[in-house]
Amino acid sequence: MKRDGYHLILARKAQLLENSEAIVLNVSPAFSTAYNGVQFTWALRLSDECVVSSCVVPSVRHVFVLLYYKDGPCADVTVEEAKASIICPQTGAELFSGFSSENSREFTKGSGWPLLLDKSMEDTFTDFVHQHIDKHLNVVVDIKFKNALFDPLSYLPDVERACRSQRIEKTCEKFITDYFNNSVDIPNLDLLRAQGDKFSMHRLVFLFGCDRVEKECFNDQEELTEHSLNLVRSTFAHVYFERVLMREVQCFEDFISLLEGIGQAHIPPLRKEIERFICREVMSETADSEFTKKMLLLAERYSLDVLKMVASGVVVDQIIAHSNPPGELVSISHELKRMASEIHDSGCFDKNEKR
Repeated sequence: MKRDGYHLILARKAQLLENSEAIVLNVSPAFSTAYNGVQFTWALRLSDECVVSSCVVPSVRHVFVLLYYKDGPCADVTVEEAKASIICPQTGAELFSGFSSENSREFTKGSGWPLLLDKSMEDTFTDFVHQHIDKHLNVVVDIKFKNALFDPLSYLPDVERACRSQRIEKTCEKFITDYFNNSVDIPNLDLLRAQGDKFSMHRLVFLFGCDRVEKECFNDQEELTEHSLNLVRSTFAHVYFERVLMREVQCFEDFISLLEGIGQAHIPPLRKEIERFICREVMSETADSEFTKKMLLLAERYSLDVLKMVASGVVVDQIIAHSNPPGELVSISHELKRMASEIHDSGCFDKNEKR
């Protein structure tokens, strides 16, 4: 469970709507729940809804606390339970508690659910908020998730040995072995080799290999579903990256060259495998701080969202563990700017983009 406190200023912002419904709205700054390199970003909203009645029935006013899912590694995330309480910032005393999502809820990015209060307390809370407009209140939120959501590699295609077909994997490995032994006839490969077009060669071999594996692993009687196709492509990408592309990686500049080439050749499964490999390296105990920061810059440059999330998490943990977190934050910021400047001055990005 991740517990965070957030400081809200209640400010009246009234708006008259067509149906005579007046609202007071206050939205908190974005905040995050983060663990193991996985980060979900949220916001709280206080909404004052007033249905103005023109008949004998009195107007109804209620203030609601809502939790919004702003950003994260997946479009939908299941929250097992979310609770909130209102704390007095001067005394630390709990003023209201029991705001709850009640049951497990699926939050879709860009939307949210109300954290409901017991009906017997609704009017009291509404009156309290109206009496404390422009006052400071602390809102503390408890959000409970399943541990599986905080495995960063789960947001990349699943190619773990326990989850992929051994038959497909062995067929992929056999194809790569035959390719190295020049016992596979791939049309137009010699032409691309003569032109020195390395990444077009990779694309041709990858697509030809996927097609060959599909035909060998699935006969005419077997239905080749979209799931089966994705399994073949992700498994072949995993094997191809480990046995072929990894031969080309020796230093940071090689990662840049590989990402540029794979991007221009448009081979998404291989791009995901590169991202998976770098994530594993960043998460390993032997990864040094400079490597992690360089990979963070790389993730930002090439829009590698999972890598960016993982590398940012490692850097944040480093800041929190430091004896002087504010000073470490400033130091890391300066270091990232220096690294970015050095990479730019070296022409690594420009040089690879011109290829």
